[in-house]
Amino acid sequence: MTDQRSRRYSRQVGALTERDASEPRAQVRSGAEHRLTPREQETVTLLANGLTNKEISARMGVSVNTVKAFMRSVMLKVGVTTRAGVVGRLLAGE
Repeated sequence: MTDQRSRRYSRQVGALTERDASEPRAQVRSGAEHRLTPREQETVTLLANGLTNKEISARMGVSVNTVKAFMRSVMLKVGVTTRAGVVGRLLAGE
């Protein structure tokens, strides 16, 4: 890997690992076309900002299993089978 590519990769990884609770980096445009509930939209927004299920559950004040249930519901509604697919589908065009 070249020095330039290495530095760029380091910046990208650093940006992904910084988790600032005060300002989310990504926001779900609208879950209306998929009929997402407000809590499902919140879950997807936190997921898009790189949080784990455990971190999402702590922010939302629910159990990890509840977060997993939200994610299963979102995946069914959006028509994808992975967490990355949810983020890609709902954040497309940003």
